[in-house]
Amino acid sequence: TNELEDKVARMEGGEAAVAFGSGMGAICSTILTFIKAGDHLLADKAMYGGTFDLLHHKLGDFGVEVEVLDFRDLEALEKAIRPDTAMVYCETITNPTMKVVDIEAIATMAHKKAPKSLVVIDNTFATPLLFRPLEVGADIVVQSGTKYMNGHSDVLAGFAITDKEKAWLIKDHGLKFITGAVMSPQDA
Repeated sequence: TNELEDKVARMEGGEAAVAFGSGMGAICSTILTFIKAGDHLLADKAMYGGTFDLLHHKLGDFGVEVEVLDFRDLEALEKAIRPDTAMVYCETITNPTMKVVDIEAIATMAHKKAPKSLVVIDNTFATPLLFRPLEVGADIVVQSGTKYMNGHSDVLAGFAITDKEKAWLIKDHGLKFITGAVMSPQDA
């Protein structure tokens, strides 16, 4: 699993990766590591169904303010980012609508208006073969390895790729204590 994490980190251009037993394991572990009650999370309105359910049906129960809008409207997004925005979340190519947004502009805007915010990008559909969000300002990349990364539809997997400090937090908190969505060595 460590070898797979190293390879995926290199492919995405990150310092470190954390492997999970599913894409939703990666998404939940990452979000729940960094988001707490009272935080403001901005998300694009087009997203994978499991992520939609997490943001719309659970995070609010935990006291997280989730605001959803169309990230293609950069003017509206800029107005929505507050100094206390904790996370900005979207997908490189959305599942299932295939919408594309300007990740670099979103990351630049988020870091300017909310310097402590984390820009988290789901890169499942693009994979690092087509796009590497960390290179244009994203802080964390998550993805389902079940789909295009695996290519065989025979393994459930997920990844979070970032710097070493955030990866350790995701592994130690989100994976170990919150979700337990550990990838088996056989799948790796």
